[in-house]
Amino acid sequence: MMVETNDFEKALETGTGYLDCFRGIDLRRTEIACGTWVIQNLCGSAFMGYSTYFYEQAGLPTVDAFDMSMAQVTPPPGYFLQKDWLITCISFSTPLAFSAHSVPGSLCLAQDVEHFTSAVLPL
Repeated sequence: MMVETNDFEKALETGTGYLDCFRGIDLRRTEIACGTWVIQNLCGSAFMGYSTYFYEQAGLPTVDAFDMSMAQVTPPPGYFLQKDWLITCISFSTPLAFSAHSVPGSLCLAQDVEHFTSAVLPL
């Protein structure tokens, strides 16, 4: 059985390569995978690991910078009253009403606008 399975997989692999990711239905799959990866990085979660360094460069003492970083990832007691919880609930219900492909991008855009306004308004 193992020999037959191995021969079957070898037969499937003949004539395939990395360029096949950009042809036919695989092109659509490649676009979805790359788009999802880009959206995850554009929403700012990749930068959260560097927030302690950023706070230190902004002038906070090391202990306060660490406390601020911990406050970023720890939900406060009134978390369910905050807007992030509401955005999460909306994100679970919107694919039912709209195209599932446009939802992550629009939610990422809304989150970027929220981050920008919260960074600029206090100035």
